[in-house]
Order: sequence, then C-alpha cells, then structure tokens
Amino acid sequence: MSGGGYGRELSLVPATAPTTRPIGTDPAVERDDGEAKKSRQLEEYEAKLKFISDVVPTKTINVQGSAAGAGSSTINIYRKIKIAEEQRWKRVEEEHIRREESEAYEIRKRKREEEDAAKLEKNRAKREKRKSKKSSSASKKKSNNSNSNSNSNSIDRTTACEINVPQVDDLD
Repeated sequence: MSGGGYGRELSLVPATAPTTRPIGTDPAVERDDGEAKKSRQLEEYEAKLKFISDVVPTKTINVQGSAAGAGSSTINIYRKIKIAEEQRWKRVEEEHIRREESEAYEIRKRKREEEDAAKLEKNRAKREKRKSKKSSSASKKKSNNSNSNSNSNSIDRTTACEINVPQVDDLD
C-alpha cells in the first residue's frame, strides 16, 4: 500500500459502522427490492439508448484534428472524408423523403379505398331499393292484371310481351 497510490485497492463497501435494524426486518428483502428497481431502470435506459441509436443517424467525426504539422496529403484525406460524409447525409435525406412520400401515398390510398367503399355501399343500396321497388310494382301489376284478365277475355299487349305469346291483331 505504499508507492504514491499506484497499488491501492478500491473498496465498494462503504466505510460506515453497521446499523442496528428493528427485529423482523430483513435487509436482504430491502436490497432485493432496490436491486429490482435499479435493474428495471437499467433495462429502460438500455431500451432508450437502443431506440436512439436505431433512429438517430450518427455523424462521423473528422478525427484529423489540427492541421498543424500536417503533410501535403492531408488535404486529399480531408476532401475524401468530406465527400463521403456529404454523400452519406444525401442518402439519409433521400431515405427520409422516400419514407415521407410512401407514408403520404399510403394515406391517400386508404382514403381512396374508404371513399370507394362508401360509394359502392351507396350504389348497392340504390340497386337494392330499385330492385325491391320493381319487384313490388311487378307483383302489384300481376295482381291487377290477373283481376282484369279474369273479368275480360282480351289479352293485354304488355302481358303478352312479358310472357312471349304472339298477338293476333283484330281485323276490323
């Protein structure tokens, strides 16, 4: 333990006197709760760091440092690094624009599909209404025609067309 502090060992145990605890309390239980809380906080922190590293683009730093005492090839290295960084940022921006355009396209597509579905449903309702009206008017017509046909022996031209019976014109 001599020699200017190079061989010192660090202790993680605090240098305080042991405390007396009330009877019935277990220090291990308290430590477990504290450790569980710390481990949860650590997991949350790691999740945040992973999210940040995945989402945020990192910029490479020019590690050239100062140009003092640099050789004649330093400018070429600098230019190469600068061009590579500019190209990388251009790709990042293009990807961002591409992602925004695809999201906008998806929104427009969903909107169009919803409008088409609404229009389709509206037209379907119209067709059903027309069909039900036609069938109800046809049933009323049949009931009226059957009553009129039973009263008179003349054949109605519209009824004859519907049942595809050839008509014979009366000669006057």
